[in-house]
Amino acid sequence: MKMLAKNFNWAITIVFFLNPFFFTSCQEKKIDQVEVIFSNQNEGPDSVEVKITHFPDWKEFVLIDSITHQTALLQFELPKPTMTNLKINENHYKIYLEPGFNVHINRYPDSINFTGDGSVLNNYIYRVKSILKKEIDNGLKSLDVNDFVTKLDSLHLYLDKYEQSYMDILSDKELYLIRGIADLELALLKEEYSFYYHSSMLMDQYYALREGRIVEDFEKPQTLKFTSENLLSDTIFLSLRDMDYKGLLLFYLMEEVHNPLFNAKNLDKPKTKLALKTNIKIKNSGYPEMIKEHLLAEDIHLWLGSPGLTSEVDSIFIDFKNHYQNSNYIKNLEEQYNTMAFVSLDERKTTVVNDNAQELAGLKNQKAFDLIGVSSNGSKIQLSNYNGKIVYIDFWATWCGPCREELPYSKKLASELRGKNDVVFLYVSIDEKLAPWKRLIEKEGDMDGVHLIVQNDQLDTLKSTYLLTTIPRYIIIDKVGNIINPNAPRPSSGLTKELLLKLLVN
Repeated sequence: MKMLAKNFNWAITIVFFLNPFFFTSCQEKKIDQVEVIFSNQNEGPDSVEVKITHFPDWKEFVLIDSITHQTALLQFELPKPTMTNLKINENHYKIYLEPGFNVHINRYPDSINFTGDGSVLNNYIYRVKSILKKEIDNGLKSLDVNDFVTKLDSLHLYLDKYEQSYMDILSDKELYLIRGIADLELALLKEEYSFYYHSSMLMDQYYALREGRIVEDFEKPQTLKFTSENLLSDTIFLSLRDMDYKGLLLFYLMEEVHNPLFNAKNLDKPKTKLALKTNIKIKNSGYPEMIKEHLLAEDIHLWLGSPGLTSEVDSIFIDFKNHYQNSNYIKNLEEQYNTMAFVSLDERKTTVVNDNAQELAGLKNQKAFDLIGVSSNGSKIQLSNYNGKIVYIDFWATWCGPCREELPYSKKLASELRGKNDVVFLYVSIDEKLAPWKRLIEKEGDMDGVHLIVQNDQLDTLKSTYLLTTIPRYIIIDKVGNIINPNAPRPSSGLTKELLLKLLVN
């Protein structure tokens, strides 16, 4: 059994039993305590990790974390209704919990089932998420615009009919929730697709301009227009800390607030003034104050990560703290603001802004995970292929503006070190789609270095092993495969070349 709830002052009690009969003998439960009875119906001796978490802002809070084989009673305090994340081994499920709930979770080989308090709602959520996951696994996000929208419309009709079967068996509160759950999940899918589609089109136009071709300004297809304003006028899902709803707000912010400020002609220009524009646009919106506060905090969170700490970002953060003096977002924003990773070389300094510098520092001198990806021709490439060399890893994506801004500096740096055979530049793309990535590296064909792409399970592993939470991100691996710098300076810093040369002679 392990506890991960650091700095978490809620009382947590975990009691294990091998016989469900003994559950009836538990001590009297506190009024805000939740009981989750987990039963593993799978055959075999495998151990099961059961973890329940929620995300009040950008950091995970662990309510309970335990390892069991058969049956366990998990007790923890929950101050208010919350949409939480249930993790069973590597599988994630969204579940709704209220103070005082007694929930039974039965795990089967290919599914889970809920009984007890909130079971009807949780089984509905599980079914909806399963339907959409199946469609995503079958390539929903890879369809062209017309096919994607057609499929989304058909899913909407199907889920509307499915919802009708619950009308007579739900409380008014549960009925209110399920009427929004399917809309939320489909809106998130659409806005995520719209963001990546828009970003891909901008890149195509950018390269067309570089090749001397005339392009028209991008206009989003009418079928991808944002039509879920009703979800941005109701605070219920935000008050429940629903991660899918926060995901919708994030993609809405990037696509409807940030992306309209970009065009193919200004992608390479400094973005330092845009933080003021996005801040004003959110302020002037008519959304409820709770949603507006979240969007403003998320906007600052994005700008702190890229382009980093500028006078404009500093001013909107100060304004936010003055206006929302008791905001729960301020603490973590201040941690991000104040946490800088300073990289020193010959008494010069550059600042790399990130929101998990303390955790990243723990990776230093650790054995590097042997990441595996594929090249543009489909051949497998592993980090271990370059044992005996210094490896400068660049994690990036074609849709990431700051990543693209670093490419000219990276090309220059790699060309200056072309004669140093013991240095390898490894460009690791996390693009969801192969086509934009292939087009970009073909058009940037004079780049020295090795290009590969990682997706799906491999990307999930990178997030956990390298703590890859933001891009661009740079890591330096030494000749024996150890992480020398888990958060290395960017190519544009002016420090990277000398740092790599210094490592060569050590």
